[in-house]
This record gives sequence, structure tokens and C-alpha cells, in this order.
Amino acid sequence: MNLDVLDYAIRHNPVRACIVIANFNNPLGSVMPDEKKRELVLLLAKHGIPLIEDDVYGDLGFMPARPTVAKAYDDRGLVITCSSFSKTLAPGYRVGWIVPGRFQEQVERLKTLFNIATASPTQLAIAEFLASGGYDRHLRRIRRQYAEQVAQTRDAVARSFPPGTRLTRPEGGYVLWAELPEAVDGLRLHEAAMHEAIGIAPGIMFTTGDKYRSCIRLSAAFWSKRVEQAIETVGRLARCSRACLNASGEGQGGESWSKGSTSVDARAPPSRGDRRRYSQDKQ
Repeated sequence: MNLDVLDYAIRHNPVRACIVIANFNNPLGSVMPDEKKRELVLLLAKHGIPLIEDDVYGDLGFMPARPTVAKAYDDRGLVITCSSFSKTLAPGYRVGWIVPGRFQEQVERLKTLFNIATASPTQLAIAEFLASGGYDRHLRRIRRQYAEQVAQTRDAVARSFPPGTRLTRPEGGYVLWAELPEAVDGLRLHEAAMHEAIGIAPGIMFTTGDKYRSCIRLSAAFWSKRVEQAIETVGRLARCSRACLNASGEGQGGESWSKGSTSVDARAPPSRGDRRRYSQDKQ
């Protein structure tokens, strides 16, 4: 995040709130330095603007120490930090948490209006998992697993994608951002990959303008031989000319190795049953 640009936007527009994923954000997987987090909190506090901090990926770092949250620099209660167990345990639990600061009363009222309460059995089960130390052991395991899978995905992309492809090197999470040569249209590549039953996210999804046309986001949430083959197929499509991509988009571009495959939710580690399936990404 460019804080100078944010400062300009605040001075020239009615900004009501700011939302940020400071730790291992999607789609870049980057981490905002602690000093920048502090500066962000101070800038917004100067104008009385709330910061909504989504720390849903914060527990998935590969480094020894967990990254700091922006809330740590908040002394006015303007930072609302929220997170979830959807990325670390399972999205189906629908259990998260929030530290609302000065907005406690409003958050409680809105929670009551929208869905009254969260299911008690899942909350109690996760509470016991936390209290027993099971969650910490689980995090140590999946951090190692994701670090390995990110490395495997990066290696597969380096082998398969066209020369000139640039790839992020995240220190946590499980998303990778690939910048391909300008001749490759990420949206056309996405459409061609869909005809091969492979899901990738085109870069244009992550902007309100017309940027990142040659970029895609990949998921490293799951790894198998079929995922490796999927990356090889996407690389082959990316090396094609626009004409090749158009033909593939019409169902004529190369062999289809996995028609009718089922996607695994990329938001959490695969369950035992999910290991029979694969996905390169789920949007």
C-alpha cells in the first residue's frame, strides 16, 4: 500500500473507512512492514478514519515469528481487527472473531441483526482445540506443508511457463501472483484453462480498472501429480500465440486431461476425502 497515495485520496475524497490485509494478502501474499503498519494507523487516526484489518492469513506465515497486526499500534480504538478459522481449519465451521475497539456496541448490534448467533457446537469444539494446544500443533504442521507446496508450485511454474514470467515469493499463505509476458492475456488464459477443467484467477479480477491483463493468481493450497500436470497445461497454453488461445477457448486447444474434475476449496487444508480431488484454484 502506497501511503502517499492514500493520504492524497483522503484529502480529496470522503473516505469513510479503509480495509487492508496487511499479512500475506491476496493475491500477492505480501506482508506490510511493521513501520508501515504503524504509519497507516497514525495516518488514519489523524483523520478519524476507521481501519478494518482482515488478518485471516496471519497465522500462515513460514517465518519463526508471527507478523504483527496493525491493531498493535492502535491507541484510539479505531482499528477493527477480524479473522477466521476458515483458512487454517475449514471454511465450513463458519467461526471467526473480531476485536472492534470503540465500535464494540455497533458490532454487537449488527451481529444480532444479521444472524443472531453462531452455532454453539462448532465454537465449543474450536475453543477446546485451542485450549488443548491442538491448534498450535496444527499450525506448525500446515505452515510447513504450505511452505513446501508454495515451493513446489513455484518450481513447476518455472519449468512450464514462458520465459520472462515473474513470480512472487510469499513468506506465508498459499497464493502466488504470476506476471506473464505482455503477449499473454490473463483473461483469455483463464478461459482456455477452464476448457481444460483448470481454475486460475485472471489478474483483471483484482482491479477496478484495466490493469494486470498479463497476470494470474495461482493457489498452492493443495499439491499432487495432477496439480503439477495442471500447471504444465497452463504453461503450455501460456506459450501459445493469441490464435492458439482463441482456438483452445473454443475447445480446440490441445488434449483435455481432466474433464469433469472436481475442485477442492483453496481456502483451507484439504480434508482426507478431498485428497482424491484437486484444484489449481477456486475463485
